[in-house]
Order: sequence, then structure tokens, then C-alpha cells
Amino acid sequence: MDIQYSIIIPHYNLTNLLERLLNSIPEREDIQVIVIDDCSTSNYLLELSKLQSLFPKVEFYSSSENGGGGKARNIGLTHAKGKYIIFADADDFFTPEFSKILTTYQSSEAYDIIYFNNVSVESDTLQPSNRNNQLSSFFRLAKKESGKAELALRFIFGEPWCKIVSRQMIETHGIKFDETPIHNDTKYSYLVGFFGNRIKLDERIGYCITNRSNSVSKQISNEKLLIRTKIFCEKMLFFKSNSIPIIDPLLFTPMIKAIKECDILLIKKILNVLNESGYSIYSFLKDYLRFRKTGYFRS
Repeated sequence: MDIQYSIIIPHYNLTNLLERLLNSIPEREDIQVIVIDDCSTSNYLLELSKLQSLFPKVEFYSSSENGGGGKARNIGLTHAKGKYIIFADADDFFTPEFSKILTTYQSSEAYDIIYFNNVSVESDTLQPSNRNNQLSSFFRLAKKESGKAELALRFIFGEPWCKIVSRQMIETHGIKFDETPIHNDTKYSYLVGFFGNRIKLDERIGYCITNRSNSVSKQISNEKLLIRTKIFCEKMLFFKSNSIPIIDPLLFTPMIKAIKECDILLIKKILNVLNESGYSIYSFLKDYLRFRKTGYFRS
């Protein structure tokens, strides 16, 4: 059977959670599973070797250097054979409904992107978490205002999971992940949203996002806030140049944090990033006031 789906998983020092994820992937002939280890430390390599024995059909690769999730995902893309690409994080897992979702589109090339819904739990206790709130809210919005929901999924939902994406579209437009410590998936997500002409919203819950106190997304430093500013300046400038009526509030959070903490040095550095990115402080303030008035959707 031809490979329909390539599931790409970046991994770093999470072998027990990676095993949970791999166990949640249905055993199907039309799935290729790719794990890219991002130079895990030596104490995890033995456990990773055991996982390779437990899951002989899974393809395991290693990064030549620790480059983060973006680099690992880019490596995974070079090995993908499926008509569709699906990303998963090593600390998350798929739901039983996932296989039914795949079956629905197993012989299809009708869509560029299929978005599906999610749920969230605490990683250790499996108690309900709220990390799924944003994506779930976009699916609820679709029942009332489908146009706004589509814009939100294409351009606000910045994570790579819960998307079944045409590999041909990715390759045609040369879409890759940034190789930055945070938000390496932001550009990938809005570019597939921009180039995806044929999209489908599938309300079924196929993925579980977990909440971990020591995850990469929780480790925020001033350096990472500056990276966030740069990435979201680029995103907003892309939106403006392509007449996309969206405002992403993540652009504003570093400056808000710096002002609240009276961190003058950080404020100056953020202003420098704005200037270097070509995103003027005037545009920054104007978009912030618009966001406070209209939310995501710029009038």
C-alpha cells in the first residue's frame, strides 16, 4: 500500500513520553512514522535504543547537533514519503478517533490542509488542562462565522499539530521551519495557511495536547522575548504585504511584559528589534490599539 501519511516527531530527552505517543499511533500500512532525535543526552540514548527495538517499523534519525524542534522537523521532512504530512510533539499523543480521521482521507488528495480538533490534559496526571482552548474556540467559531474561523486557523493557530498538510504543497513552496529556540513553527503554520487553497475543517478530536511545567514553551527569557518580537514582526509584515486582515497579539506580549516590569533595557532592545525589522513603533502602537478594539480580525 502507498504511504498516505508521514507522521514526523521531534524528540529530546523524553523517551517515556515518546513511547506513550508511539503507542497511540494506529498500526496502519499507509502510515510512515519518523522520529528525529535532537541530540538527547547520553542517559536517554539507551532508552531511545530500547524504543527502536519496541517499534521496528518506526524510522529513527538523529540531528548532527542540538538545533531544536524546527531543525528536527526539517530533517523529518527530507525523509517523508507520504502524500500528507502530520506533526506531533513527543510529549503529546493521538486519540482513538485519530485513526477514523485518517480513514476518511486515506485515498484523497482533495485538500491542501485538513484541520482537526484537540483535547488537553496534564501530562503526569491526565487531568483536564486548558491548553486546547484556542484551537477548540476556532472550531466553535466555525459554526457561527466560518470565514473568521478559517482565517484564524490559517493565520493565528501557529502550532504544527492538528493539521494534515499536503506534502506536495510544502515542497512546491519550499516551506520549512525556522530553526529558532522558540516559535520555530510560526512561519511554517502561516505559510501553509497562506498557500493552502483547499482546506477542510474536521471537528473530530484526534490529538491530545499535554501540559508540562518544564516544557520548552514555559522557559521564557529576555533573549527568547526578543526572538518572539522578531518572528512576529515578520509575521505581521507578511500579513500587511499580502492584505491579510489579522492581528496576532503575540507580537505585543514581550513589550507588555517589559513595561509591567519596568525593564528599561528590555524595552530598548525590543524597540531596536522593531526598527531592524522595519516595523515602526507607530505601526506597533496602531496595531495594538486596533487589537484592543477588534481582536484578531483587523477591520
